[in-house]
Amino acid sequence: MKRHYRTASAIAACLLSAFLIAACSTIESWDLHNQGMIKLSEDRYEEALIDFDRALGLDPYAAGPHAGRGYAKLMLHRYDEALAHFDEAVRLDEGYEEAYFGRGQVRAALGGQHAARADFDEAIRLDDGYADAYFARGRALVALGEYDAALVDFDEVIRLEPEYGDVKEYHVGRGHARHGTGEHEHAVGDFDRAIGLDSAYAEAYVGRGQARVLLGEYQGAIADFDEAISIKPDYTQAYLGRGYTRIAIGEYQEAIDDLDRAAELGVDSAGLYNDRGKIYLSLGLHEEAAADFERAIRMDPKAEYFHNRGQARLALGQLRQALADFGNAIGRDAGYTEAYLGQGFANVGLGQHRNAIADFDRAIDLEPDHVQAYVGRATAKTAAGLIPEALADYEAAIAAARQAGNTELIARIAEARAADFGVWTTFCERITRECIALYEKHVARARQQAAAELRAKENQ
Repeated sequence: MKRHYRTASAIAACLLSAFLIAACSTIESWDLHNQGMIKLSEDRYEEALIDFDRALGLDPYAAGPHAGRGYAKLMLHRYDEALAHFDEAVRLDEGYEEAYFGRGQVRAALGGQHAARADFDEAIRLDDGYADAYFARGRALVALGEYDAALVDFDEVIRLEPEYGDVKEYHVGRGHARHGTGEHEHAVGDFDRAIGLDSAYAEAYVGRGQARVLLGEYQGAIADFDEAISIKPDYTQAYLGRGYTRIAIGEYQEAIDDLDRAAELGVDSAGLYNDRGKIYLSLGLHEEAAADFERAIRMDPKAEYFHNRGQARLALGQLRQALADFGNAIGRDAGYTEAYLGQGFANVGLGQHRNAIADFDRAIDLEPDHVQAYVGRATAKTAAGLIPEALADYEAAIAAARQAGNTELIARIAEARAADFGVWTTFCERITRECIALYEKHVARARQQAAAELRAKENQ
């Protein structure tokens, strides 16, 4: 009995010792976790990771240090690792709203906006006063094009924290949402508010510049982009915004300079190369344009990029290559009117007039009032010797231009028609006059003969 008592006492002592050790380990783990969080707030991410790792060494089932590791690796742009840490934190504690919020941020950074939204939804469900989650969900909704829903979230976060230090960011977020709803003047108001709170807030100047572009206030927009660049000289969005604004007002060389600078700063997107290529095309720099469209196609083989390279090659006289590009564009988008148009002009240049007429037919089927399609078909029909049909297409082109109120285009079509048919029209007019003269002579002769026959009968 005594031995049994001693055994029970020993077990109890062991259990108590284990509990105290575990409790001490948990307390120490919690302290290390808190140290890591402080270092996170001070942007000391690598040091924070050491604390979180040590905390997990003491308590591997603590959700907090896993989430802490996730946040540190999120800030270090090690997104896949961060996602795994947040997954583990959620597995260990399904009610941990901070872990859902962190995972949502990682998913948003990876472009998974739908999944990010689901995480932010869960964080808000667990804490309906979670201002950061409303803000993050609002940004995800803007990325998804759900602007009205985003406005609701931004309104809510501003209501929850009207005086908080990040309120300038909330106004910028709401300004971007208002871009999407078409409330551009109200968007300017939000950006004004953000600039009022922080006159060195470059993102607010870019946002206001974008809103002013949409309002047609191009010089004001350029001034905003200039200010953003003076605050943050490596701000790619400011160079892109200013570049696209300069395209709108016809300052093409300056626009190229801005897009070049954005590329130097690391913007390596198909859209940028395509847009710069279009500027080169408008300036008649066809080889440079073709090179940029080639870069865009390598990154993203879209129908538009093939079509644009086709235009550049057409201008360079590379007709067969242009034909292949227009064919690639049509293969990716069977309803691409402009690609049929380009293919038609390439076929005209190659002497394949029947094929060209079929291309222009298809373009007109897709857009019955397309002026250039009628002009193109008229050109092909002229080359094929179908003169009356060609004249009818020119008349159709002039009618379409007149309906659109484009008097300048009407004049250009008339010039093209005159160039194609001037000699032929003069010839036809001459032949017609001669035919009429011959007809009149024939009628006169017939009348004279009839009169002579009548007199002969009377004399009998």
